[in-house]
Amino acid sequence: KDEVKAIKPYLTSTIEGSHKRPVSALSWLPAENEIAPRTGKLVAPTTQDGVSQQLVTLAPDGMVLFWDLRQKKEDKNGQLLWTYIYKINVSSVEGLGEMSGCQLCLNPATEGEEVTHLHLGTEDGELVHASWLVPEAEENPSNVISS
Repeated sequence: KDEVKAIKPYLTSTIEGSHKRPVSALSWLPAENEIAPRTGKLVAPTTQDGVSQQLVTLAPDGMVLFWDLRQKKEDKNGQLLWTYIYKINVSSVEGLGEMSGCQLCLNPATEGEEVTHLHLGTEDGELVHASWLVPEAEENPSNVISS
């Protein structure tokens, strides 16, 4: 009755393909939006079941990472590995170094809008509103405008 059950993970990320500091916030993307791998553009979902397959994480390493449950690969030992599909680098408000994010609220752009809004709380107690605009011409954009 008092026995502790061990849970074996189904998917894990590697240190090289993930955050460099502990994940401090995780948020599921709404089922009606998906992030396109490599471009970061918001696109129509590829599934019709109304269940979100993507999430976003934040850590005090200055990175916001987007993950897709369907994107996985096997290593040489047959272990399933999980890698992010898109990354945004967020620098500190002062412009020196990375932002030490600890809380995240994501408001994805809706149809017809071009800007996704991020609200971040930092380890230093700052509240940050950032507008994330994906430029048309860039293949791997990471433009975040803080205010």
